[in-house]
Amino acid sequence: MKKLWYILQLALYACLCVFAHLVIITLLPYPFYALNVALALIMLYIIRTERGGVVWMSFLVGILFDLYATTPFGLYSFCFTFASLLIYWLYTEIFTAQSLWAILLLAFVGATIFRILYLSTDWIFRDILWSDVLVYSATDIVQTSIFTIMLYGILGVYKYKRPLQ
Repeated sequence: MKKLWYILQLALYACLCVFAHLVIITLLPYPFYALNVALALIMLYIIRTERGGVVWMSFLVGILFDLYATTPFGLYSFCFTFASLLIYWLYTEIFTAQSLWAILLLAFVGATIFRILYLSTDWIFRDILWSDVLVYSATDIVQTSIFTIMLYGILGVYKYKRPLQ
């Protein structure tokens, strides 16, 4: 019963990630549409729980994005799964401290990994205008990193009732 509850929590959190991403992206104006809310929420889930089930949750997030997006099916599920696997490994083995600098660096590296995986697989399927891609990727990485650190600060203050390091 405990395992079933955990699986339902992962599925609910995956649906919440996709819903939050779609709602926030449609409400934000032009320069902020590159924000990857789902990846930021997955990174925060890794930081808060430190459980390996996040890889399966990110696979479900990728499947839900694949159903919504116009990209070839499997592109988002591949990118989210491997990016979250690498982020989880980096967090448990390298960025073990929960300081703001470690979280900011983890968010920056995680968003960069996701964007590299996405571009390397999307490049196979269509022609890409590299000047636009580099600008979009840079804004995506910076905005996702800042959004993750802001959410970490907000959730850290309310969850633990102590100042952040």
